[in-house]
Amino acid sequence: PICSLTMGALILAIVSIALQQLTWLLACKQNTPEAFYVLSFLPSIFLLHIMGNENIMLGVAIAIIISLVVCLCYSRLQTEKIRWIASVGFTIGLYLVAGFGVYMFVFYLFITELQKAKLSHAIVKLSVAMLSVVVCIIICYRFSLYPLSRIATGMINFYRFKVAFVADIAQLGLVSVATPFVISQLKRVKVSTFSITIACISVALLFIVASQMRFSDRKYIIMNYDMLLRQHNWDGIIHLAQTESPQTPLEVYSVNFALAMRGELADRLFEFPQHSPRGLIPTFK
Repeated sequence: PICSLTMGALILAIVSIALQQLTWLLACKQNTPEAFYVLSFLPSIFLLHIMGNENIMLGVAIAIIISLVVCLCYSRLQTEKIRWIASVGFTIGLYLVAGFGVYMFVFYLFITELQKAKLSHAIVKLSVAMLSVVVCIIICYRFSLYPLSRIATGMINFYRFKVAFVADIAQLGLVSVATPFVISQLKRVKVSTFSITIACISVALLFIVASQMRFSDRKYIIMNYDMLLRQHNWDGIIHLAQTESPQTPLEVYSVNFALAMRGELADRLFEFPQHSPRGLIPTFK
């Protein structure tokens, strides 16, 4: 378990750093002053916030990173003909590889073309890109078993249970692709010690809030009990109960079940808290 926790933390750290670096590289394309480098951490902080929910999978972050890499590649293309071909090719490829990340690219495509050309030209490119997405959706719906809603949003293998995670994932994608454009507007602000200090304090406060809002120690203790129960690690469950007193029915049941499997239930039942009969006879819904 310690090794898996370390590896999980390392993977999340690498993903967060990659997201921050890509955000800054895209911001540099918009001539963002280096003094506001700290603001490029905003998407990574938002990622930390939504990853506090165990039902959201790491595939979300990977899809966003792939999308930002494609956006960076598109920003480096020079000739208009190549940009036209790339806009269609990248759109189709991103939909197949990164799912909902294609909408991030379409958003980036529209904003960058709007900056370089007339509104009509940007709308035409946006229409062609969205038409490519629609064609991909129709073909995938014809040959796959997924419902149309998941195919249209491109959110497959991004969450374990669908509750309200679609909105969170969409917000993360929007924050990731919009942040470079938003912080680039700060080039109009006079760089001073005061403005840099305000930016640093704002990011620090957001990090503190994001790291606390969705991370519950009790939730992860329950997940630990569940993991040990599935592994039939009875000694591990007893040891965990001695360090973290069971509080919920699932925790109490796990401890009682472990005692029973070790043949110690009658002798040690009341060494641990017993909150209700559900500790012995759980209810399932």
